[in-house]
Amino acid sequence: MFKLFNLSLEEANLARKRSVCCLVIYDIVSNKRRLKLSKILAGYGERIQKSCYEMNLEEAVYKSLIDDIDLFYRKNDNDNIIIYRAIDGEVVRYNEYVPEFSQEYFLFL
Repeated sequence: MFKLFNLSLEEANLARKRSVCCLVIYDIVSNKRRLKLSKILAGYGERIQKSCYEMNLEEAVYKSLIDDIDLFYRKNDNDNIIIYRAIDGEVVRYNEYVPEFSQEYFLFL
């Protein structure tokens, strides 16, 4: 858990609820669809690699991101989109791949 200095307990709880830090990693076969997803993600965060975006969003905006990706995702096109949510370790997968390793080993600093 992170430490919030100089905040009352109520303010600290509000700060924890407001911010969702996440990483979106994708692999899209179609160039046209890849560009479209990149434009969607650019509206939410900052590109840190060719197919990876980092975001710090309010909870409501995070839910909007999930809704946009739900609308974009096509299982039949072999789209691969993974969202790592830093605070609670939630991982949202849009793909057929199931990793062999345990996700409890992820650590976000």
